[in-house]
Amino acid sequence: QQQQQQQQQLSLPWIVGISYGAEAKVLQCRPDAAQDLADRFMRLSIDAFGQGAFPRHDVARAVGATFTATSYVGPEASPAAKLLLQQYLQAVLGLCDWESGASSGWCTSLGVTTTTSSNNGGGGGGSSSSISLGDGMLGASPTGTSGFGGRMSQQQQHTTLEAADGQGGGFQGKWTSEQHEKDSKQLERLFASVLTAEQPSALLTSTALLCLVATMSQLSASALVRRAAKACAAKLGVVLLENVDQAAMAVGQQVTEELLKQASSNNNGSFSLSGNNTTSMMSPSSQQQSASSPGMSRNRPAQMSTDYIEAAIWLLRSCGQHERAMEVAAERLQQNPAPLPGSNNSNTILTTVSSDSSGEGIVATAAPSSRSSAGQWSRIKYESYTATHLSELWCCGQDEARELVLKSSAAFALLESNPRLGLSVFTALHPQNESQWRTLHPRDDPFRSTQDVVRVLQLLKSVRPKISTRSTRGNGDEEDAQNQTLPLESGRALAVTFLESATGLSTGRPVDGASGPDSEQQRGVFESISLPNSPQDEAHEEDLANFHDELALLLLEGIISERSDDDSGKDTELGMVYRSKLRSYLRWPLAKLRPERFLESLPSSFLPEKALVLGRLGKHEDALRILYRDLKSLDLALEYCDDRYDRQQSKIYKQPRQKYSSTGMFDDKELMEMPSDPDNAYLPLVRVALESDNTSKGCAAAIQVLSLRRSAIDRAAALRLLPADIPVSAVARPFLIPALVDSESQVRRLTVVSALLRARYLRLKEQLTSAQLKAQANLQVVPQLQSLNLGDSPLHSTQPFRARSSSGSSNSSSILPEVWIVKHFFARHLVIQARVTNQAALSEKAGRTLTDICFVVAESSEDEAIQPLLQVPIAVLPTGMTGCTWCVLSAAPGRMESSTAQLTCELRYTVSGQGDIMALNPQGGALIGRTFVEELQDLEVHASHFQ
Repeated sequence: QQQQQQQQQLSLPWIVGISYGAEAKVLQCRPDAAQDLADRFMRLSIDAFGQGAFPRHDVARAVGATFTATSYVGPEASPAAKLLLQQYLQAVLGLCDWESGASSGWCTSLGVTTTTSSNNGGGGGGSSSSISLGDGMLGASPTGTSGFGGRMSQQQQHTTLEAADGQGGGFQGKWTSEQHEKDSKQLERLFASVLTAEQPSALLTSTALLCLVATMSQLSASALVRRAAKACAAKLGVVLLENVDQAAMAVGQQVTEELLKQASSNNNGSFSLSGNNTTSMMSPSSQQQSASSPGMSRNRPAQMSTDYIEAAIWLLRSCGQHERAMEVAAERLQQNPAPLPGSNNSNTILTTVSSDSSGEGIVATAAPSSRSSAGQWSRIKYESYTATHLSELWCCGQDEARELVLKSSAAFALLESNPRLGLSVFTALHPQNESQWRTLHPRDDPFRSTQDVVRVLQLLKSVRPKISTRSTRGNGDEEDAQNQTLPLESGRALAVTFLESATGLSTGRPVDGASGPDSEQQRGVFESISLPNSPQDEAHEEDLANFHDELALLLLEGIISERSDDDSGKDTELGMVYRSKLRSYLRWPLAKLRPERFLESLPSSFLPEKALVLGRLGKHEDALRILYRDLKSLDLALEYCDDRYDRQQSKIYKQPRQKYSSTGMFDDKELMEMPSDPDNAYLPLVRVALESDNTSKGCAAAIQVLSLRRSAIDRAAALRLLPADIPVSAVARPFLIPALVDSESQVRRLTVVSALLRARYLRLKEQLTSAQLKAQANLQVVPQLQSLNLGDSPLHSTQPFRARSSSGSSNSSSILPEVWIVKHFFARHLVIQARVTNQAALSEKAGRTLTDICFVVAESSEDEAIQPLLQVPIAVLPTGMTGCTWCVLSAAPGRMESSTAQLTCELRYTVSGQGDIMALNPQGGALIGRTFVEELQDLEVHASHFQ
């Protein structure tokens, strides 16, 4: 048992108290368990408020206090008790303000499990103990989040642990970096943050009582009240009403209404949360300070009121009452408050009733909202806060939270007052650029939940914005309309902007299909995930097409509604913006519009739009007849063909480009198998032009098309379409001659590009060859030598010496490279390193490249003892470079008949073409050039070198 106690006391902090009389005491803290914290919290609350002046039974149920602590009868409430409760709650909530910047904590055993065992004699038994967590106030607290222990230095941490260790001999332990990690983990568990999101009921209750007791202390505590409530909401995140403990919610509601009451009166007077007890909760010093402070700033009461209201809002959010929190913010914080749609609590007194286990009713009454005094928040600050609050609810991924946003009067009011900011609530999860679309996971697709999209559209269509977001108008032409943003002046405009964001039309969704559910690599991932309404589901595809149809119809409706009232029927400036967006959508390759249905709804006067719809049906000639004949615009017809040509090029080259990006080069077979378009994009326009009633005008238009797009058109096919009676002179100057010139220019350009690419390739090849030669010069790096397991280092290596040729031929000596030889002796191997330098640049055979250079031992005087085993040649040796070739011989020194062996050596190499560092046949890889065999001087090998 003594050993068990010593183990439990390990790493506990020590407190040294020294008096002025030179007397000292050393105390050791006992860590609190969860139940200890709950009971202490209950007793301190009773001391601070009294038994009946706060919701005692609700607090007890929320924190899990025992009956003994709940029935505790404390002394009369006093300012000292309130201050003690405030300081205690600040410590366990991590809200203490230290001048040193350290964070607060509390010594607990939460998250710590200690097990000890001992053997008696020869293993006759053992004992074990563990510190486990109860289900009381705090539950299980995750380890790793340190309190003030995280602010200690490394030396202080270890010193504290050594002082607490009963076997460490006080402070005599030596600090080492290896012990630091273990010590840090012990301190982190010991001083772990007490209240976290893992204990929501205790966290909410403790924060509420801290806000309550802080309102009864000095005037500067209003900032603490706001900070504590905000920290609690940040820890809990998005809280829904059905997930909140009823007892904790009752405490939070009652404290919230008291904060609102204090904010209305700007007075820290008497307070009671009980209907039958009115004990004063303010300290006399605070009352005196509040009554006599002539130097206090006039803005101080207003700031206190704002702090209390903000704290009440954060507490309401922690209780899951988000709609009530937004109503309070709208009524009490705006400088010019306006009632929310459907709000009916402006002149009512809110009464909250809760009953404890004894059946005792606890009533809290709140004063009516004060509409006469303006708040401290500007309009933009209030709208930004409301938008952030609604976005957090919408983005949390819970259906109940989204339901709350859709039914929220604050959301409707925000859409009316600031439509662009209000719309951002529903588009917060939409990708905003091409990069985000490419990395979008299929489960995050904006149309994953079709029901939510339908309800959002219904909400947006019902909104009538009260302010105009129309930008400065331009000249009123179509080009200016394309650069303008759609003003959010109606519910239709809101719905259009939402659908443009969801589809990706306005946010740069890539048209190559490499995004989200359209991406092949993402599609494989998505198919492995079982999701409702997946994009692979036919029903979901039908819903997606409905949304795209809805976008097109809304744009069409906007054009029709914005027609001018005069007989001209021209579009207004806003109508031109709608028309520009409709045309952009009809040209968008990713539009999932059902053209047959939309064509039935399209008025007959919308000829350009009808041409675009016919193009989506594949009726390109019919579309060009509308543009060229009916609208009499060759420019519009050419623009149509240009868009189609761009899509064709993207489709043709998309697959090879993807392969090129992964492999680094095109394959000849892939280039030959590239798909070709059966019909050039511009040939239908030539045919339509030639069908004109005016033959000469039609031929002139066809030749003009050929002249303007000669680089993108199939010239042979185009010439076959022209009538046979057209003279060559009519086609030669505008089309044939420029086409031939362009072809010659293209040939010259490609020739220059080819030469530049070859020069770059040769430069890179030379760099690669140099790197390979440098790597092959190292004995420990050559892969062929490593496979022989020669050993870490040779037993003996000779000094480098130059090898002389034994042949007197002048032809060979003129191109013979310089050779230096080093012999490396291992226990059972002899490795000969021949360092070869190509000196062809110094001879009459300048510029020659040597290939397949190999040092060979042709004959040995000790055939049985020393035999050739392996050669490592040099593949390519350009002019002026040096490389190493290796020859490995197996050696058996014990079999040598004499102490010295003679080795006959040769250098074999091939001389390739001048200046060609590749030295390889591109078709088959065969060597090119003449092969030489040069006899070198004999080498001597001594048996003693192997020892």
